[in-house]
Amino acid sequence: MPSPRHFIRFCLGLAILLLGIAHASPLPRATPESAGLDSAKLSSMLDYLRTQGFETESVLLARHGKLVLDAYYAPFRPGMPHQVNSVAKSVTATLVGQAISDGRLNLTDTVGEILPQYRDLPAAKITVEELLQMKSGMIWNDFVGRDRSSSWEKIMQHEDWIGEFLRQPIDPEQIGTFNYNSVGSALLAAMTEKAVGRPLLEYAQERLFGPLGIDNFRWLTTTGGQINGGRGLYITPADMLRFGELFRQNGQWQGQEIVPAAWASAATQPVLPVQANTENPYYYGYHWWVFKDRQWFAARGWGGQYIVVYPAEDMTLVVTSRRPDGERNSTEIDFTALREYFITPATSSLPANPAAFAKLQAKAANWGETIAVKNQRSPLEKRLNGRTIEIGSDFWFSRLEMKFKGNELMLGVTTRDVGNRPLYQQSEPTWQQVAGLDGQWRDTPRPPVKNQIVQSGPESLISSRAQWLDQKTLLLETLWLDESWAYRIKLNFDGNKVRLEQLGGVEVATGTLR
Repeated sequence: MPSPRHFIRFCLGLAILLLGIAHASPLPRATPESAGLDSAKLSSMLDYLRTQGFETESVLLARHGKLVLDAYYAPFRPGMPHQVNSVAKSVTATLVGQAISDGRLNLTDTVGEILPQYRDLPAAKITVEELLQMKSGMIWNDFVGRDRSSSWEKIMQHEDWIGEFLRQPIDPEQIGTFNYNSVGSALLAAMTEKAVGRPLLEYAQERLFGPLGIDNFRWLTTTGGQINGGRGLYITPADMLRFGELFRQNGQWQGQEIVPAAWASAATQPVLPVQANTENPYYYGYHWWVFKDRQWFAARGWGGQYIVVYPAEDMTLVVTSRRPDGERNSTEIDFTALREYFITPATSSLPANPAAFAKLQAKAANWGETIAVKNQRSPLEKRLNGRTIEIGSDFWFSRLEMKFKGNELMLGVTTRDVGNRPLYQQSEPTWQQVAGLDGQWRDTPRPPVKNQIVQSGPESLISSRAQWLDQKTLLLETLWLDESWAYRIKLNFDGNKVRLEQLGGVEVATGTLR
């Protein structure tokens, strides 16, 4: 009979093996050098993508159909679905293309023809192609303004969001001009669902996700019960790579045509100018962003979610992030510069470089694990233990409850009606979390939630850590691991008064210790 020590080792080994199987690569692996890439440059790229403003948490790179790099910045980890925001638009467009290839839909079909109950509304003459290329001429501002009068968020809250959307006015002179419109993508999903005659998620599982081997995903629905074609898709980075590889191979996956080659090509052509009068012109295809001469095309989502295909180089790049778009220090990745400095491949394989490859493997395996923290604790912990901070109305927290125990800080968070605030400040009104005080992240299961903004799953976690910057200042960092956001707040204590400052944004507030 094996000893307890050997039995424990066996169980750990089995667990590691099963974890490896569960998170197996969607592609065969290869060394960077065998694919014409430089391990040392890829290592530098990982450093670059963690400089201020990027907040990158996963990077996957494939060339010639082989995975040469996958790195996950702790506490994010392999196998975890991540909300990819507007990357979902490219998936929606793919389903549109498949419905067209099935003879159920046409580019020239109008909203009124597919959804006749809306045919008398002002925008019912918009076509499928106009929605795909965001050139409908609708007078529209997708981004949240002070009054939120024409944002996608406000429209999507209506019970009849389609009718509300189609009542927006059309400027005939603007038809054919690009104007970003997320609700138009949601409408495409609703139209495609009607055209195929069954729930679009069921259609997606049969025609796209199933053939690609994607089985760990979820997708937010609208108030009308349709999937939100503009955002809300949760998918793992490895499965994002599968989707990108599908388009790198012109609709083929493992020798099977999943998407017609004609559609894969048409969807990623640089046709409609977005910012053509610049040195680096962008174009828009069918819900794909395309650089001049098709040097690359990309699915892009808020907060730094990307699937980028470099056709000439036969490469696919996936990046997920939790970048605070719209706040200071937020930086968009320049895919052209990234290729120029880090991933320009040689025409053939490079000589093996075991030392550089070993360093790259070590960095990828431990990316984000080493955390520099001040090894200090504050005598204030005893005074703060069990206390509550009541926070003024100029901050999105209203209450913060604190309990210190060993190397952990247990927190109870209550938010207020936040109005025009970032998405993560609207997702859940209350939650509990545990923060590590020893430099290590602590995970807390996220309570079940499903609304118009987020949808948790069984693996959803909140991860947090805290450290004393000095005897009176506590830094709290919190991540929703399957979302694209995080927050970092400094709390400065002065008697019963507390000053709160959200880093990366502009919010500052005062609170009172109770």
